[in-house]
Amino acid sequence: IPNDIKLKKQLMINNNIEGLKAEASLTDNTPLVTSKSIGLGKIILFHVTSNNDWSNLPISSLFVNMLNRIVLLSDQKLFSSNEVLSLKLAIDTYGNLKKSNKIINIDNRFVIDKIKPSKRIPPGVYENNQESIALNLSGKINSSYFYYNNNNIKIYSSFENTIIDLSSYILKIILIMFIADILITVFIKNSFKIPKINLISKKNFSILIFLFLIFVNNTIANPLADNTYLAYIKSQEKEINLKSKNGLNTIKNLLSSRTSVTPAGVIEIDINKDPIYFFPFLYWPLTINSEIPDTLVKKKIKNYLNNGGILLFDIIGFPRDDFNLNSKDYKKIKNILTNLEAYNLSPMSNKHTLTKSFYLLKKFPGKWDNKIILTDNTNLNLKDGVNSIILGFNDWASAWALNDNKQPIYPVVPGGERQRELSYRFGINITMYALTGNYKSDQVHSKSILKRLNKYR
Repeated sequence: IPNDIKLKKQLMINNNIEGLKAEASLTDNTPLVTSKSIGLGKIILFHVTSNNDWSNLPISSLFVNMLNRIVLLSDQKLFSSNEVLSLKLAIDTYGNLKKSNKIINIDNRFVIDKIKPSKRIPPGVYENNQESIALNLSGKINSSYFYYNNNNIKIYSSFENTIIDLSSYILKIILIMFIADILITVFIKNSFKIPKINLISKKNFSILIFLFLIFVNNTIANPLADNTYLAYIKSQEKEINLKSKNGLNTIKNLLSSRTSVTPAGVIEIDINKDPIYFFPFLYWPLTINSEIPDTLVKKKIKNYLNNGGILLFDIIGFPRDDFNLNSKDYKKIKNILTNLEAYNLSPMSNKHTLTKSFYLLKKFPGKWDNKIILTDNTNLNLKDGVNSIILGFNDWASAWALNDNKQPIYPVVPGGERQRELSYRFGINITMYALTGNYKSDQVHSKSILKRLNKYR
């Protein structure tokens, strides 16, 4: 049993009820899960609510294990028939059940629990006069059929792009030839005499080398400067870093599929070493283990913010019932913000540009749906009205993160998949806000935005 299970309230029940059985109890013998047989079945009652108002049990791994135990309670063999089972419905290539024309028999119902689906015995519904039993495909696939023992066959799981983009080099060569052509034409038409220049002298040779180095330096393109990247600040916790990278990768893919922005990738930033000036915004998860920036980092961040950068602070792992930065729980977070001179944080208005930079949003949920979003309002006149710091408590990366099968890794509470979709839209909006600033707040778009807002309401 995990140590982090907390119980605030529970439903108390009379233990003397006839037929009532305590399946799980607390240390003081008060029942947490009870059962009662009704006919051929059982009623299983959890004495807490299905959300995390009374206890965090429903969102824990222990709850999944308890449900697995409950499923085992229903595994009763009500039939003892030894009659042959025949295949009636088979699964087609699209996963649909279709009537089968094949004659495939299984000796009895007890054999079907032990066999795995195969080409000889396909998955489907097997029936006789008494029973109808499903041979499920899920969880019973024999993976050995899908692999060859031939060592000469190599399977590559990654692709390396070896194409070199020469467009910048070619354009610069064309530009140099164009300028040279103009100069030669002017010299010929005006009969200019080119003075003799001693190119071999040390002084002229040094100047030529200097100009050549400048040309080479400008020719070698910096991929971070030439492309749009999403970035996050590296944490001391590996799980946080994996979650941040995974979540921003999801937003990168959504931006490519839903908008005209096509980020080239996601970059992990070591705030003490790596440059940060190439990124429109930085996702910065703050936990109790986050370090307070030193003087050099403070200067780097201040320069980044003064030149149009945006920091998205995501406060993770703190109590869900108190979101006051002045409380003792947030003392270290407040010290980090104070060190970065983020003093003037105030709640975001419902008319902020972030609510309409791409999608029309009324809230910005993540794994949690806390409505408190704080923004920094200093020097807005110098930054075209764009807030440099946005701070929330919703753990957005957890809501964004997907596994290799494109399935969500973490649950979102309490709004389900609709809440997850809104968190995706917030990720797109924050990127658009960082790239376009207050573009959607001008009067040119106000009429169409108001029209859309009326539909949205």
